[in-house]
This record gives sequence, C-alpha cells and structure tokens, in this order.
Amino acid sequence: MKEQNIRQVIEGLWYKYLPHNDHELSDDFFAAGGDSLGATRLLSDLQRIYDRELTVSLIGEGLTIDRLISALEGSMVEKADLGGARDAWERI
Repeated sequence: MKEQNIRQVIEGLWYKYLPHNDHELSDDFFAAGGDSLGATRLLSDLQRIYDRELTVSLIGEGLTIDRLISALEGSMVEKADLGGARDAWERI
C-alpha cells in the first residue's frame, strides 16, 4: 500500500475523532483536542482496515499522522517478512 493512500485514510479518521478541524496534520492528536477514547477508536479502526496490530503504546509516544504511517508500514513489512517463516512453521 502506498504511503499516500495510508495518509488519506488516517487523515479521514483523524478528522472523524477530533472535535474540530482547526489544526495542523503534524499536530499531536491530543494537542489537537483529541482524547484517549478517540485515540483508541482511531487505532482500532486502523487495525481493522489494514488487518495489522498496532500497540496502544503509540498513544503515549506522540500520536501523529506520520507516526501512524510509520507504524503501519513497519507492521506490513514485518508481517511480509514473517509470512514465509510462518507458512513453513504451519506446515510442520
């Protein structure tokens, strides 16, 4: 998946869970007015959409769009790298 597509999905969810649209996309989710429930829902939506595991620790590490993109891309690479090994293990 291309970064631009991931960015568009995250931006859409970002606006969904923030109380207003008067902020910069580089802002921290909480600095932009978000709350922990919205952050949790945002992560949950992204996990469902991309079928990827995202840790709740992202919330405490400065939740930004760029950080979410990196987390999603990292989990996609990790899952792809482990795919062959996982398939081999499952055949045993």
